Amino acid sequence: MPALKPTYEAFCHAYVAIPNASLAARSAGFALEHANQQGYRLMRRAAIQGRIAELRAALAERECLAPGALLSKLETAFHAAIKKDQPAAAARVVEAQAKIVGALAKSGADIGASLDGQALAQTRAALESVAKQLGLAAPRYEGAA
Repeated sequence: MPALKPTYEAFCHAYVAIPNASLAARSAGFALEHANQQGYRLMRRAAIQGRIAELRAALAERECLAPGALLSKLETAFHAAIKKDQPAAAARVVEAQAKIVGALAKSGADIGASLDGQALAQTRAALESVAKQLGLAAPRYEGAA
């Protein structure tokens, strides 16, 4: 996709942050009295829509699909399952967490760099909690003391 004018690029970034065409137009530097029309006109352009889609996809990849974010979301689901006395659901959550960590390990990614220490600690705590609840021995981790 060809590069957009700087004001159009600014509009796209503003629209991703605040999905309101008029506000995004103002934020991008368009005149206040014409922001409504300018925002509407820009949103009708295929290049603008395409750039907004790219920015949203990048945001989703960076914020929502990052391993640490996924593990945190799963941790919330795990605690909800335990609170509702649903060990099978909790076990499925832990399985999903293990798959994420396993995929990172297989890809050769430095898990310590990809996941913050808190996410790893939470994942380990989740595994230990489910093992204890199910009456299994606590899992052993490589490199654990």
